Amino acid sequence: MSVLLVRWGKEADALEVPEGRTAHEVVSSRFGIPVERLSLVCRGKKSHSTEELLALCAQGAVVMVVGTARRAQLDEPRSAALVALGRVPVVGRPMARSALSLWTFAVRCWGFAVPKVVHYTASAGKLAYLFVASLLPTWRRPERRPHAD
Repeated sequence: MSVLLVRWGKEADALEVPEGRTAHEVVSSRFGIPVERLSLVCRGKKSHSTEELLALCAQGAVVMVVGTARRAQLDEPRSAALVALGRVPVVGRPMARSALSLWTFAVRCWGFAVPKVVHYTASAGKLAYLFVASLLPTWRRPERRPHAD
């Protein structure tokens, strides 16, 4: 077994890497970070191989762990209706996914198209008002004639 010196946040630890497991798997299980979101950085370079990391740690280097733990990761926001629909067996999950896709599409269309429709409708109304106003004769107050006394 080889020893891997790691630091994640304020935690520092010496982890034993058994044969048949990679450094990423050992660090992932120790700190609760998913392997796909885990990066191991040693001496300013992102390292991929376990042998390279163990060789650097044998020389006294410390491996920095970069990643977010499962408990701190943010899930995408979901409405209660979609969560409830997703719990229905067999049909619920695909229906919830398609409903979420349709809802996202509708919200994006609404945010993009509605302001333009309102703007163009107001412009057309203003144009129609000006056209009708130009057809009507202008009204002028008749001039007052002086009274003959």
